[in-house]
Amino acid sequence: MTNKKFMIMKKFAIVLSAFLFLFAFQSQAQIGSLTRKAVKLNKRGGFVYKNVKIDSVPTTVQGFIEMRNKIARKPMGGAAMFLLALKVYSENPELGNKFLVLTVTKSRLGQGNAYKGYDIIRMDKELIDNQLQKQPYIPNSYIKGAKPENNYQASLPYIYRMTYDKSSFSNINSDRIKVYVISSGADRHRPIWVRKNDKGIWKAEEWGSILVGIRPAAQDRDTDEL
Repeated sequence: MTNKKFMIMKKFAIVLSAFLFLFAFQSQAQIGSLTRKAVKLNKRGGFVYKNVKIDSVPTTVQGFIEMRNKIARKPMGGAAMFLLALKVYSENPELGNKFLVLTVTKSRLGQGNAYKGYDIIRMDKELIDNQLQKQPYIPNSYIKGAKPENNYQASLPYIYRMTYDKSSFSNINSDRIKVYVISSGADRHRPIWVRKNDKGIWKAEEWGSILVGIRPAAQDRDTDEL
């Protein structure tokens, strides 16, 4: 090999080494930046917490519709209206059934006599009835201040504590979003899927976890008096 070729190859090796070093340095810097962002997100938890406040409980369908049309313009408001309807249903099934029809998507409705020819589909209605028969205070467990120790007693205003993981959504303007509701009777937040209809109203679409059993009220706990 001539000295000229040797010098050319040597220069090429030096340039290649410099390029590889620069590439590795930039990659490490990018990884470090991503790691710092991940740590920062982890410290925040990635969750957004908000309260939805209900000052009064409607006693008519029209009153409920007016409240729904105001509060359910946002995903968490839609979830709160469903929870309010569920609470009313546990205390006044006839009126509460109408409210439920007004807070769920059409995919969860069938023909019936609850409201304007619609009713909750049979499978969902049976789940609601069965769970509320076991623990009628399940709806109250989602209201701030109601807890096992006070037998889940709730008082107005009702405050529903909601959260969602913002890192899970690539598009928060999606028409279907999962929010989580805090229950004083459960260790983990309960998910509920809500969907926005053509009028901009958010309605419950999947809520099975909302009806899962919770810690019993103090009055229902087993005690051993012996």
